[in-house]
Amino acid sequence: MAFLFESFEGWKTYCSDKKKTIIEVVLEYEQEQKNRTEKQIWEGLGKAWEVMKDAA
Repeated sequence: MAFLFESFEGWKTYCSDKKKTIIEVVLEYEQEQKNRTEKQIWEGLGKAWEVMKDAA
């Protein structure tokens, strides 16, 4: 899955065509393109969330 979308509509269309949720597609993309495990992805999102909360 080598793709980059210029808008959310592209992601939405891809998800609809593949009958997958946006979460499934993003996880799949991160795993294939960035060579990350699902655990690493969720840990990174958790860290980003903490930074955003602390900044607000």
